[in-house]
Amino acid sequence: MELVMRKERKVKAEKSSPKNTPPEKKKSDHHRRPTSISGSQEKRNRVDIPQDIHRAWHETFGNMCAEKIAKYMTELLKADGFEIWCFRNLEPLHPFRCPPKASCALSCTFTIPTKGHKEAWEKLQKLILETSRGHATPMHAVIGYINRNLIDNDYRLHFAKVTRRGRP
Repeated sequence: MELVMRKERKVKAEKSSPKNTPPEKKKSDHHRRPTSISGSQEKRNRVDIPQDIHRAWHETFGNMCAEKIAKYMTELLKADGFEIWCFRNLEPLHPFRCPPKASCALSCTFTIPTKGHKEAWEKLQKLILETSRGHATPMHAVIGYINRNLIDNDYRLHFAKVTRRGRP
């Protein structure tokens, strides 16, 4: 049944995005909490986003849960001196506990970003910045877009520039 639903959504997405439409204008159906980690098909868990951003998101993070995305982003941004924190809303819309490793999405097991993930992250940031205007910094734009469109509704990412005191 899941396979049939995926095919129907793909056909619907292809019909709504003609082949001559530029990639940045094509829309794609994104599950804010992936179905592979207990995400639902409900409207509040789905959002239409540009297809190129959707592809770059999954190339970077696969189907990770929000908390692992924050840890992974911290690894990606370590050289720039940023740390990312993930906070769960006080009144979440639905319960969630990361499934045991045996049933967790394969991408959830990544611990150290590869060169390919770093390139996908750079591409994702660039694509988000092209659609975002009026933010204090590029990082505000990227985190804001992720919170509004990409990450599980029950979580919010926050960032800070980290200074190393007492270190050269």
